[in-house]
Amino acid sequence: TVNEGTSRSMKMAFLFSVTLAIIGGAAGWLLWTSLSNQKGPGVGGLFTALFFGLSLGLSGGLTSGGMFAIKHFVLRLFLRTYGVAPFQYTAFLTYAKQLLFLRQVGGGYIFIHRLLQEYLRSLQSRS
Repeated sequence: TVNEGTSRSMKMAFLFSVTLAIIGGAAGWLLWTSLSNQKGPGVGGLFTALFFGLSLGLSGGLTSGGMFAIKHFVLRLFLRTYGVAPFQYTAFLTYAKQLLFLRQVGGGYIFIHRLLQEYLRSLQSRS
């Protein structure tokens, strides 16, 4: 389906973020309690756990698909802002498919008519 890869990347990034945030938070908490001289974990332990958890969660989420999803959204936003493509790109591609301009191949699209593809390519080379 359309945008399946982006959706999968966002899910994977979320799962990695949450998992690594929990692991990082637990590690920060344990580090603070083992190194501090206080009897209880206190506010410092909470801040250390939050720092480790958020740092690990954010970096894990970005490296496991989050950065791809952000780039994808920003690209679509720029294309829409400059009037090059509609923001609801999926609906546009579905409409082009219904008009038999495009054919869906997996998660992508190809032109059905070779002459249309060559004409559009010639427009690009003229400008």
